[in-house]
Amino acid sequence: MLERLLAHAAAYAAAHSGPVSLHIDVIDPYPAGPGHVWQPGQSRLYLMNTQSFYPTVIPEDPRLAPSLAGTTFDRWRARQQREPMPALTLDERSELSALGSRDFPSRALYGRYLRCTLDELTAKLPDGVSVSFHEKTAVSVRASGRGTARTPGRALQMTAPQARQPQVPESSTSDSPAAAPSRSIPWSSPWGTWRPG
Repeated sequence: MLERLLAHAAAYAAAHSGPVSLHIDVIDPYPAGPGHVWQPGQSRLYLMNTQSFYPTVIPEDPRLAPSLAGTTFDRWRARQQREPMPALTLDERSELSALGSRDFPSRALYGRYLRCTLDELTAKLPDGVSVSFHEKTAVSVRASGRGTARTPGRALQMTAPQARQPQVPESSTSDSPAAAPSRSIPWSSPWGTWRPG
């Protein structure tokens, strides 16, 4: 979602005279980029359920606003094989050396791709655009003129709240708040209330 917001902000700025003014608050209790599911430090035995050529966060459809940075996972994989980033771990380099387009990458390696893509995107923010990351859980989103997202101990004012369904950890049980989509955060806007599930 962040990548598309940034792409549209850049396209809007290019089509209109004057700078764009946009601030994006990303609220997620897990590290930005890989989130909970694709943590780079997890076991390499957990594989993606798609081959390297398929998953990506950067669309290639020429009808869409072009991305500011980044590439598909498969192109990132090939680039890292030719010119590995210094920050890659030995495990990542080892996995990459044998990983083909039709192979299944580890979730950890895909998490590294997500983090790299986020770093590239935030390094190329259009003028007038800023992004803040809050490693917290949003506990509510309510309309209050501009809209308010509440996290423990803090309220964020916003103009147009956007929500996405969080990844549910595999180890969740019915007693865990993350286990049931019906317990997910409802949010309200001037256009109505949305409740996941």
